[in-house]
Amino acid sequence: MTITRTPVGWVGAAVLALALAGCGTGGTPLSGPHAGGASPTSSSDAKSPDNQPRGSESQPRTTAPTPGGEPAVGTAPTRIGGVEVLPATPGASSSGLPGLSHRHASQAPLLSTPLPRLATGQGRLVDGYPTRVLPQAPHSLVLVSSVSPSGHRLQVSLTARGRVRPMPLERFYRLRLARLGFRAESVPAVAGTTAVGFARGDSHVTLTIRPGRVTHYSLFATLSAD
Repeated sequence: MTITRTPVGWVGAAVLALALAGCGTGGTPLSGPHAGGASPTSSSDAKSPDNQPRGSESQPRTTAPTPGGEPAVGTAPTRIGGVEVLPATPGASSSGLPGLSHRHASQAPLLSTPLPRLATGQGRLVDGYPTRVLPQAPHSLVLVSSVSPSGHRLQVSLTARGRVRPMPLERFYRLRLARLGFRAESVPAVAGTTAVGFARGDSHVTLTIRPGRVTHYSLFATLSAD
């Protein structure tokens, strides 16, 4: 009997081919805990266009439309670098802390009520004289002062003199009244004097200066308590 011998190399090649065919090479990959290698990524695990895995961050929110059809501004937060940023509150201001009021001197009432009684004094400022609004100028001496209430208004007068130059004297009252919200205005002056007026609403002040070796000046005002 003749025995045909098959080369060992051919047998090994045939067994290897059968094994590869049984493992599904080139076909459907094996699954299960004993399958070798990592399983391909499914379409549900694909990365988003910004190279971030889907599901790693929340879906973008859309703004609610207004009755006119336009999206409402500031109704949804935005994401910057992966950080959610809340929109600014409409009408919010950074000029001060909420709940705190910062009233400027130009908005404060000029006078406190009740208004002082009628009074006139020589060589001094009478009781109730509004020194916060019309103070005595530095380096000056009061000659006569008076206050006279009428309804919600107070008439005030002051006559004084001192060794002070007219320009610094005028500048003193200009700065003082400007801080309280007064604006300068032109007023007529008698010969030998200079005059300047100031107004804030229905409150008015007139400053008259008569220069000389000793400067004389007078203030006449009608101030409103409103």
